[in-house]
Amino acid sequence: MTAPRARVIWIVAKREYLERVRTRAFVIMTVLTPAIMVTLVMAPVIVGGRAHRAALVPTALVSAALVASMMVLVLFMSVLSWGVMVMRGVLEEKSSRVTELLLCSASADELMTGKIAGIGAAGLTQVAVWIAFAALGIAASPGVRIVFGAVHSSAAALAAFVIFYVLGYALYSAIFAAMGAAFNTVDEAQQYTFIALLPLVAATVLITPVLTAPHSTLAIVTSMIPFVSPVLMFARIAMVSVPAWQVLLCVMLLAITVAAAIELCARIYRVGILMYGKRPTAREMMRWLSYS
Repeated sequence: MTAPRARVIWIVAKREYLERVRTRAFVIMTVLTPAIMVTLVMAPVIVGGRAHRAALVPTALVSAALVASMMVLVLFMSVLSWGVMVMRGVLEEKSSRVTELLLCSASADELMTGKIAGIGAAGLTQVAVWIAFAALGIAASPGVRIVFGAVHSSAAALAAFVIFYVLGYALYSAIFAAMGAAFNTVDEAQQYTFIALLPLVAATVLITPVLTAPHSTLAIVTSMIPFVSPVLMFARIAMVSVPAWQVLLCVMLLAITVAAAIELCARIYRVGILMYGKRPTAREMMRWLSYS
């Protein structure tokens, strides 16, 4: 098989990107989400301030946990929503037989890579707008500056957000792309979507103990597991100073897992994208993995 052509991938990625960012839903969610986040932040800040005056809770700790939780929520929801969008995009093209036309000028691997890159770029664009809104809010409000100042190493947290967003999105979008190619309808795929999302569900369950004790054995071990590390390791970085070796090991394990997942899912994608009418069994999909 020939190597994917960069120009074809770029064309597919550009098409996917423009198709998403030009929609009304993209604009609405890009503007609405920061408004919701501001509402969620300001109420706890007021409560935290009152509690501080009553000497009941440490405001700095509450503020740090609040901001870390917000950023983790944005990471979680963004990876989840854009990953599922990849699956829906594949299913739509497959059901309309558009894929057959696209395969005349691009390989299955090029289509999958371009789709993941284009939709991921749309997600990053949305996140970049949110960060810009946050920066304006921080600059305009002394109270908000105090709250966000409680986050450990803001520059490092922002860099970590981008790294874990890209890696987490690549991991789950590859899985969702394979699911979209393997099945024929959204209803069929949704039966297996929950299984693919179980690690992210587990991450939301573990987020509280990790934020409460970011240096505990539970926090360290779970933040090294690739399928939950984008959320849990980032939560630790946003709260405290994490040893560099732990961050590097986490990123290395996650990158290796992403590469392996993309390779395996590409094999399913290459076969499943042209399968119509028949619902594949688990044994058939395992056989697809053996195809080169």
